[in-house]
Amino acid sequence: GLGSSPLLRGAATVTWSAFIGATLALIVMLLVPEGWLDAPVGFERLSLLFLGLWTLCVVPALCAALLCHSRTDGKDAS
Repeated sequence: GLGSSPLLRGAATVTWSAFIGATLALIVMLLVPEGWLDAPVGFERLSLLFLGLWTLCVVPALCAALLCHSRTDGKDAS
């Protein structure tokens, strides 16, 4: 079904990439030391957390780019 419908393929790509991103973000949030985000939170801690989460966002973006890459020759990879 995904091969014949570009809309369905795009929806599956976005859903799968969002799942991967949410999983990685949850892992990072669970690994943040207890009390690290208690008030007052400085820009140093927030910037480190933002940098970590932003770096992890590259993974689902790369997955989406790979999954959305259409075959130009029309041949199967197998």
